Amino acid sequence: MSAMPGDTSASLIEEAFNSAVTHYRNGQFEMAEQLFRAILELEPNHANANYNLGLLAAHFKRMPEALGFLNKALMAAPHETSFWLSYLEALASIGDIDTARQTLALSRQHGLALQGPVVTQIDASPNAPTVASVPVAATMPQSAVAHPSDIELRTVNIAFQRKNFALLEVLGRDITQRYP
Repeated sequence: MSAMPGDTSASLIEEAFNSAVTHYRNGQFEMAEQLFRAILELEPNHANANYNLGLLAAHFKRMPEALGFLNKALMAAPHETSFWLSYLEALASIGDIDTARQTLALSRQHGLALQGPVVTQIDASPNAPTVASVPVAATMPQSAVAHPSDIELRTVNIAFQRKNFALLEVLGRDITQRYP
């Protein structure tokens, strides 16, 4: 019995991902990054590859790039609390507490009870919004949706309002590639 082409691709992606994680853990960041990017060539919405590239970019203080990858990871797997927390930490690290507040409120509307130092920091910041103050759609985006999700569009809008053009460029390119 021969393997199906999809099985081979999934197996290759899994093997590359495991290798990338090993390189990452061993401090071989350049090799890890190359492998994560190769995975995204095969599967652009691979949540964990996007997440780990976001972490790598944040580690090297490439925050607009980090936010782009973390946002993609969050869109691909909105139930992953670690993705939300890393996205919030990245926003807080660049001082965008307003966007972090709105993102935290959005996570709460979707039933997530995030905890950690970044959540405490955001909650303690002045003028933290209540859950009801951030309107969102009833459901998170599904992978079959042929248009950007509410959170993606909201993130683009906030980046524009804050004049964060580096982040806006990353998000804009990502959205136009995924939704031509």
